Amino acid sequence: MLRASNNNITGFIPQSIGQLSLLRILDVSSNKLEGRIPSEIGGLSVLFNLSLGNNLLQGSIPEVIGTMKELEYLDLSSNNLSGSIHGSIEHCSKLRTLKLSHNHLNGSIPIELGMLVNLQDLFDLSDNSFKGKIPSQLGSLNLLENLNLSHNALNGSIPSSFQNLLSLLSMDVSYNKLEGCFAPIVHRDISSNNILLDLEFRACISDFGIAKILSADDSNCTRLAGTKGYLAPELAYSARVTEKCNVYSFGVLTLELFMGHHPEPNPSCRPTMQQATKVFTAAGGPDNHVDYLHTNTVIPASWS
Repeated sequence: MLRASNNNITGFIPQSIGQLSLLRILDVSSNKLEGRIPSEIGGLSVLFNLSLGNNLLQGSIPEVIGTMKELEYLDLSSNNLSGSIHGSIEHCSKLRTLKLSHNHLNGSIPIELGMLVNLQDLFDLSDNSFKGKIPSQLGSLNLLENLNLSHNALNGSIPSSFQNLLSLLSMDVSYNKLEGCFAPIVHRDISSNNILLDLEFRACISDFGIAKILSADDSNCTRLAGTKGYLAPELAYSARVTEKCNVYSFGVLTLELFMGHHPEPNPSCRPTMQQATKVFTAAGGPDNHVDYLHTNTVIPASWS
């Protein structure tokens, strides 16, 4: 193991680094290293953690990276790397984390990256110059939790195969040139438990584990999922989900924000879907009246 991160180390990565054939961890991130990544680094055949992020490295990613079959963590972010990533990283089949953000990498995203089925923690290609369409093959990364393709020059639409990313918690495709048929995403579980604050106290929606990408053929039927007290009432008699389900949940969440507590005294006592279905069936189905939420809205005194 060699860790020397967060220092002021300058100069180049020596070619002799490849002689450390038994090295398992190499972390020299957050320094001032410059020059190219030496091809001799491919001699680290048992390395599983390579962290070269936040330096001044230049040139392209050497193809020998693809020969490092034990790599699970690869961080080359925040450098001055350029060129295509074809023919290298897609061969690292054990990768769990891939960070290539904040570089000058270009070309298309290789479809072969869809074979990195062990990617789980993070797949980050943001802030580069990638162009072309997002490969539909990325929909095979069903263990992936965080995907960031923002700040590139990608075009086309989000592949429908992304609905297979069942483990996805966050996805950022902002600041690209995406267009066309953008498939709406229904979160299906917007609640106060799934709103997180970032370092600047901005609210972010989390936990997309039961989210559904809507298809254009109007066949968006699914099983009931979500949190009691936030579910849209029409889900009691219909298995079809739309974007309106998110709107209702967001409305309840907004009321909760103003009141300081959930609008209903005890949302866990709401009737189950089966109970509601029996009531509607006995009454001949739901009427067309608006479903008002009867509650007294009280703004906490501490907010005034």
